[in-house]
Amino acid sequence: MLLIEGFLAPDRLEELNRILRKVPFIDGKGTGGGHGSQIKNNRQADVRQPGYAQANNLILQAIMNCEALQSYALPHVMTPVTFGRYGPGMSYADHVDAAIQLVPNRFLRTDISFTVFLEPPDSYEGGELVVNVLGAERAVKGNAGDIFVYHTGITHRVNEVTSGWRNVAIGWIQSLVAGHEHREILYNLLRARTQTLNASGRGETFDLINSAYVNLQRLFSQP
Repeated sequence: MLLIEGFLAPDRLEELNRILRKVPFIDGKGTGGGHGSQIKNNRQADVRQPGYAQANNLILQAIMNCEALQSYALPHVMTPVTFGRYGPGMSYADHVDAAIQLVPNRFLRTDISFTVFLEPPDSYEGGELVVNVLGAERAVKGNAGDIFVYHTGITHRVNEVTSGWRNVAIGWIQSLVAGHEHREILYNLLRARTQTLNASGRGETFDLINSAYVNLQRLFSQP
């Protein structure tokens, strides 16, 4: 799991919210699947309406330009972005996202989920994203413009919003590296490589870490 602060710069966030104010939002139950539709209560931007494509591309461009997310997720294919809105009384009970999603012309394996927070946390009450990792719950409520990235296979929920509006962008990534344990190893090695380079420059230790990173990436990747 990784929280990246300032994923969307203030001007890009303002532009995105300006676009979304003109896009109609419809009942989100239609994208919850058979079981999900019974526990999901929110609104989602209508993907058929003008403005959605522009908002979607803005998020996808930010993902492509975010070095931290690229290093952590190693993205290969992505779903279109879903823009969700939760008002008072709305929530999404505990669930696990689908392992396979249909995107244009192909099926996509969902390895990584992401949530981009579009509103300041003090503008709404409740609405925390709660992820359950081996029985330990973590509640996440990022600042406007932050992105939270996590393994798709874990159970999570959105707590009921009691006041205000929770606006988010969510999506799923098929990574070049399917196993989240392998991605964690690679990400930690990459951090160690960067820290070694900054501390002592290129040398034997840097070269050993770099060799391990590159060769493990080759071993783990499934393009």
